[in-house]
Amino acid sequence: MYKIYLSICKMRIINKQLFILFKVFVKKCNIIGQIKEF
Repeated sequence: MYKIYLSICKMRIINKQLFILFKVFVKKCNIIGQIKEF
């Protein structure tokens, strides 16, 4: 039971990091898109 809880916590941490990376990536893409429009 404890191991399952730990693995869920690890998954949540990984998902959070991936979500943050994804947000940063989207922001960079938006900036590149704005530069291309000019």
